[in-house]
Amino acid sequence: GANAPMVYCPPETGNGSGHRSLNLSQQFGGDIIIFGQSERDYEWPVEFTLPFVAAREGRAGIYAEAGTGGAGIPDSEFVRFFVNGVVNVMRAMGMISGVVLENGPKLVINPTRPQHHIVCPVSGIVSPAVSVGDRVQVGDCIAVIWNSTGKSQEIIAPSAGMVRFLNMFGSCAEGDRLVTLSPLVQECEGSAGL
Repeated sequence: GANAPMVYCPPETGNGSGHRSLNLSQQFGGDIIIFGQSERDYEWPVEFTLPFVAAREGRAGIYAEAGTGGAGIPDSEFVRFFVNGVVNVMRAMGMISGVVLENGPKLVINPTRPQHHIVCPVSGIVSPAVSVGDRVQVGDCIAVIWNSTGKSQEIIAPSAGMVRFLNMFGSCAEGDRLVTLSPLVQECEGSAGL
């Protein structure tokens, strides 16, 4: 599958590192910034990643993710996201001069808000109607699945949100995750108090 450009930001633990990390996440950019209240809020064991360990030690840290996880040749859009993000952080920290570049819409989400994980209702070939990072409304077609008899089934968005994950394998088995929609919460500017 493919992930929208996103940044996992460590929570505030009382030492200021969470808020500094959120500031760097905003400078790095990304379609989505995932900022929880505690490490238990995230969907996977973030406590073992270097940025989250660093935050517990009072240092800022961010965890950026995008694209297909090395499953193929990097898409230039995702490479540009990482390069711009690193340069932006260096500029924000005063390591190099220059202006911080726009690098995605920077939508802050709380990982405890319900995400819609849409699964394949039948096995078949997936034809996505959306891309990672797209914003969809209730009722939008997000994919069409063709089964082995040639019949198609439209997959409809059950909620409004941003496409955070999209199955890009071409085929799916019944019950496989097809799409994850993140709810649209608020834009990043002025969100340090989330």
